[in-house]
Amino acid sequence: MIDNPFVTWAVVGIVTVASMSLFASILNLAQYATMRPPRLRRFAAVRHRALGLQQLLLPALLALGTGLIISMSATYLTAGFREPGAGDDTLIGLALLVAAFLLAAVIGAFLLTGGVEIADLAKDPVTITSAAGSLTGAAPDDAAALADLRTNLAEWRRVRGVRAFFSNRDLGDDALNSALDAVIDARAAKLSTSIRYLRPRLLMPVLRAFPSMLLGPLTVISGLVIALVALQIDPSRGSLQWAGVTAAVVTMVLLAFAATVFHWWSKLLCAVRQYADYRSYELPAAQALDEADARITGELARRQGLAALPARLDMLAAAVSAPGRRKAGPELLGAVAVGAVTACTALLVSRAGARRGDR
Repeated sequence: MIDNPFVTWAVVGIVTVASMSLFASILNLAQYATMRPPRLRRFAAVRHRALGLQQLLLPALLALGTGLIISMSATYLTAGFREPGAGDDTLIGLALLVAAFLLAAVIGAFLLTGGVEIADLAKDPVTITSAAGSLTGAAPDDAAALADLRTNLAEWRRVRGVRAFFSNRDLGDDALNSALDAVIDARAAKLSTSIRYLRPRLLMPVLRAFPSMLLGPLTVISGLVIALVALQIDPSRGSLQWAGVTAAVVTMVLLAFAATVFHWWSKLLCAVRQYADYRSYELPAAQALDEADARITGELARRQGLAALPARLDMLAAAVSAPGRRKAGPELLGAVAVGAVTACTALLVSRAGARRGDR
């Protein structure tokens, strides 16, 4: 083997890219195999799950993870302080301590920024549909919640392409959205025809939106250039061993590129599936918002009518007791009818409030 450090590091970089690409591809394919269409759930269940995550699971993981890491850090720091020359133990202990603080910062930031209100939880068409179904108009903040849901749906439409790649970046890319819309028809959604996802029409907008996907190919190209330059100036140039090393480097580069393209394909496979599943709920979400708007408007009209009933009853009472009126029968029937309407309206409002409290 040619003893050239530049060739060695180039080969290490190329092999690393190939290995990481294959590992990421396996994870993507496993995720694709377990993906299921999202299902609608009662918004009360969505909120209950979020509360459990924020108030129980994450704090428990935070306490368990930081406690374990800090105990390991204390073990290494104690060994480093007691034994002279054990500098490595001290560095490992300090590194573990920093890792514990970073873990606490990440989970703590999520706990501080997370919420359980409708605007915080309903960010995609599925949860927006569930949340809209829970708005009856009985609560005073339902109109504001409806406005938040409309804003969230409009925001999801803007960033839906980026969300398909499980990214929280605030990036509205019309080219990416249009490219994904073009491939979610029935034929392109099949696994057997998914090779078309690698066409430039979809691949180029994806690479523009996620330039980090180019890091692997750039690393491979850089490793190839470094290796070829180092081999060109190697003293053993022209020997059979030199030719064998050159052929091995070129072969590894080709395999690394193949692994990278395979990773791109597996990533696009999951993204298109995710995009198609949530895109199918966009129209039902808009319809659910319109229905919630109708319910809230109707409830507001009933409340306004209920608020106006005392004045109407006073007018009827004044008309019945007015002097010179011989026949009070129609007025009394009208008062009875208004009273019945009042009782029915109050009953409906109370039931709607009870359903609202169950959410």
